[in-house]
Amino acid sequence: MLACLHFFMTLTGVWQGKRMSVRTHQAIFYTNSFLFTYYTIGFYLHTFKIFTDDKTTIDDVIDTMFTILSATNLLYNYIAIVFLRKEFRALVDNLMNFDKYGIPKNLRAYDERANVLTAFTFSYCFMAGAIIQMGAIFAYETCMEHSVRTNKDMTCGYGCKVHYPYKYQSGISQIVHVTVGVYSLSFLASSGGLFVCLFVSFVEYIIVRLDHLADMLLKVFDIEDYKDQKEALKLYVEYHILIMGLVEQTNSCLLILSTPALFIYSSIIGLSLFAILNGNIIKPSVNALGFIFTTFILSSYGQQLIMKSEAIGTAVYNSKWYHASPYLKKHAVFIITRSQKPFLMNVGFGFYFYLPLFTQIMRGAYTYMSLQINTD
Repeated sequence: MLACLHFFMTLTGVWQGKRMSVRTHQAIFYTNSFLFTYYTIGFYLHTFKIFTDDKTTIDDVIDTMFTILSATNLLYNYIAIVFLRKEFRALVDNLMNFDKYGIPKNLRAYDERANVLTAFTFSYCFMAGAIIQMGAIFAYETCMEHSVRTNKDMTCGYGCKVHYPYKYQSGISQIVHVTVGVYSLSFLASSGGLFVCLFVSFVEYIIVRLDHLADMLLKVFDIEDYKDQKEALKLYVEYHILIMGLVEQTNSCLLILSTPALFIYSSIIGLSLFAILNGNIIKPSVNALGFIFTTFILSSYGQQLIMKSEAIGTAVYNSKWYHASPYLKKHAVFIITRSQKPFLMNVGFGFYFYLPLFTQIMRGAYTYMSLQINTD
């Protein structure tokens, strides 16, 4: 179960694979951490250079702004996922434990959907980083000709511009730095995909439990024996409480990753769209699509969780509760009352993922883009 999530978390060095030695895992982890940090330092040094250069154009500023925001967010995601890797592993183990309440009949379908979306998201993010970097490599000659023609110092061969206070744009040094760029940008972009993969996998496994519980509650009052009916209802209440605990555990793990979505996704999307309008197509297009897709997936899954948690009360109401004893009717009312407070995937500061949040972020991105156009 959740095979794709395990594979990608192992591939990026976050989790240790079952057949992977401790030394191999540590080598992957420390190599990735070093290369990602080194490449991101180059982003920041380039940003400082752009904002302190009198000859900087508005296109350079916009490109630098959405690049540095995106790179910072992606590096932050990777660091946070690594920092919480044990918590994520424990949560996955809890979500995959169906010993007490049985395996839902539609678990396989939910697991396949989680695997497909996980594979697509990670692959898109990985390919996005590779395309941005490889595009710059193929355009190297054109870039160098433009640099000579305009007598302007340009960083060629890098999809995301970097700067270091030493020679790195010729010979073996450039080959090494470009290779590091291809590797780092691909896997750094994938760290954003890991966040979506974790979110989707966790919510899918909570939703399948909610569907399972709703099916059981719908039939609980069909049980003829009063004692068995009472025990079954008690068991289902415990199941509901368990799911609530899983939601709280998921929020606790994902909140540190979710919060940046509230503050910088609008800016990143808005700046990327503005760069597209200014004629810079490939990098901002890939960037904007990635963050729009991320925002939509997170919001839509948060909306599904709200609807499925509210459906618990509907299942109890649609059951034959009117044949139950007054004692069991009271417990049915408790379940209905609790289900009126839906499960939420928190973003922080009183916000949570649901479809209106996607609308708000896109509206904010449009506003930010409009401000940049008017300023220009």
